[in-house]
Amino acid sequence: MPRRQGLRALLHRAGDGRSRSVFHRLGWFLLLWLGGVAAVSAVAMLIRTVLL
Repeated sequence: MPRRQGLRALLHRAGDGRSRSVFHRLGWFLLLWLGGVAAVSAVAMLIRTVLL
């Protein structure tokens, strides 16, 4: 747990200043992209399971 807290603090520190919005946007984009990929793969798996 302490390690995660440290990582969060580091990210928060890196997020200060002008680069914050860029990091924030990039993070959200990455999260959404990963979520989309996971959802698509899950749906494909489900369809394959249902059809086979």
